Amino acid sequence: MKKTFGNLIELVKKHHILKPDDMNQFNNAFNFLEECKKRTNYNTEHALSVAFYIAECRFNYDTVIAALLHEIPLNEIKPRFHKTILKTLESYHDIRGKFKKIQKKYELTGNYESFLPLDLDLYSFYIIIADELKALQDSQKYTKDVLLQAKYAREILVPQVQKIQAYKIADELLDACLNIENHAIYTAITKKIAQKKLYGKYYQHELLKKMEFFSIHIIRQSPLHSKGIKVILNILI
Repeated sequence: MKKTFGNLIELVKKHHILKPDDMNQFNNAFNFLEECKKRTNYNTEHALSVAFYIAECRFNYDTVIAALLHEIPLNEIKPRFHKTILKTLESYHDIRGKFKKIQKKYELTGNYESFLPLDLDLYSFYIIIADELKALQDSQKYTKDVLLQAKYAREILVPQVQKIQAYKIADELLDACLNIENHAIYTAITKKIAQKKLYGKYYQHELLKKMEFFSIHIIRQSPLHSKGIKVILNILI
């Protein structure tokens, strides 16, 4: 499905009944995004990608709209949207700020503590997860900053996602991280899966765990050449 505003609304309608006021909020969000794009070159494609992911997880329309607006400063949003949307966004920015502080501490000390509050707003946390996941999946160049983002996602964010028992999403994050951190072996394994037509969810989950093991314990210690990748493939598959 092409990621357009109209298709996003249709996706939300599959799981929720939208009242006229709900549609007004969607239209308001869309018009506001267009304004931001013209004024500040706001990345509406990324915003739509995050919102689509949230909609696919069947969250309510408030959360989908919050996902559309997640990178826009709160002071610009407050006069225009419902309190439920604003509450989700306030919580999102609060958790996002804690996540950034933890990243800095982790870079300095190698240690981190959970950044999730006891009264965690799951709606906000899922937007953070979707934001990180889509940024990693949509990365075209594996720059130093993207590699660092993948490292933080794998070592800090994934354990927090597992804490809320969102294991499928944790696997998606690991998949995106490993593709960036070890692209050669990831590509080779993906081709091997396609050749053998091994698409079972259980198999893929087990493969991801094996990939993570080799990523941490072998690949980082010594860069692999093509022969080394073939050896790893014979072990994994």
